[in-house]
Amino acid sequence: MSFIKSFFRGGYNSHGGYGGGHGHGSKHGRYEAPYYGAPQQMELPVATVQNCPDCRRPQAIDARFCNNCGLSLVPSQCSSCNQSMMAGAKFCGNCGQQAAT
Repeated sequence: MSFIKSFFRGGYNSHGGYGGGHGHGSKHGRYEAPYYGAPQQMELPVATVQNCPDCRRPQAIDARFCNNCGLSLVPSQCSSCNQSMMAGAKFCGNCGQQAAT
């Protein structure tokens, strides 16, 4: 068969070149997205820093004191109601008692 006849039939040869011909698995000219199986759960990064409640500077998550202003980053307990208070809190969020300094 001549080159021109085979070109107009769908490719440069009759066996699937250029994506035409007899369709022997040639995927030229078509885009098929690959399938990678079931979607995987994305892992979120673990927090490695925290901000100081007073000066807002980043601190290591396991730091006990701010390396900028010296504020304690360890939660404390209210002396009146024993409720846990955020680090740097000046008053108890439960009873309003002023935090011990």
